[in-house]
Amino acid sequence: MRKAVESKQDIALALLQYRNVPVTGCENSPAQLVFNRSLRTRIPTMSATTAPDSVRRSLELRQDRQKFYHDQHTRSLSPLQPGDAM
Repeated sequence: MRKAVESKQDIALALLQYRNVPVTGCENSPAQLVFNRSLRTRIPTMSATTAPDSVRRSLELRQDRQKFYHDQHTRSLSPLQPGDAM
């Protein structure tokens, strides 16, 4: 983002290019995982393929593991009554 601003390029185009770059440890980009296709961009890419189930499953497992460790340090919110401040 900073480089796009400094070089006076379109920030939306920079974000589009960033979202089309594959994630580390995964063959597909975030755009491919969300939309099941590649987005149109000026960067040459390989042929558009949908994300395989194994990639989706590994992403879900990674997110579940992250949620598990995050939830270890949380506690339930006590019930709020009308007029209570958070």
